[in-house]
Amino acid sequence: MSERVIAERAMTAYASDSDESGAAPWPSAARRIAEARSRLGLSDVDVADRVGITIHSYYDLEAYNDEAFTVTSLAKLGELARVLGTSARFILVAEDANQPTPVITFDVISRRLSERLAQAATTPEAFGEATGWDVGGLLADPRSLAEWPVDGLYQLATALDLDWVAALPRAT
Repeated sequence: MSERVIAERAMTAYASDSDESGAAPWPSAARRIAEARSRLGLSDVDVADRVGITIHSYYDLEAYNDEAFTVTSLAKLGELARVLGTSARFILVAEDANQPTPVITFDVISRRLSERLAQAATTPEAFGEATGWDVGGLLADPRSLAEWPVDGLYQLATALDLDWVAALPRAT
């Protein structure tokens, strides 16, 4: 089973808030983060400082596979990938960033959301209730999606029939 499928199962279980959610395994993101840091010869303090997170937050990223999916913002995940010389896609699902895939920007997601709301004749509040995420800010400023964790992106992209992996931060 691919790491992407594992991630999607784990995020679906996590979003369900069921007692079973802890049973779904997460991809090995923590190990990939630790190995990338080690390959570069950086200390955990170096990486935490360069990413702009606390050392405790960084420790959690190397200790718990779900941290990169459920706690860290997309912006910080992108910065972590940059510092580690890899991609968010590789950290999360071990997919090579050089694989040809479409790029879905936050602007595209915001436009798709607006279109979906109009087609369904629903409100952002109702859509947010259905997905579990407040989408009002995203309509006003697509860049606000950068503050969401990966599991929020996954839930939103799934509801909008978009590829969440194609929307992950790219190295700059």
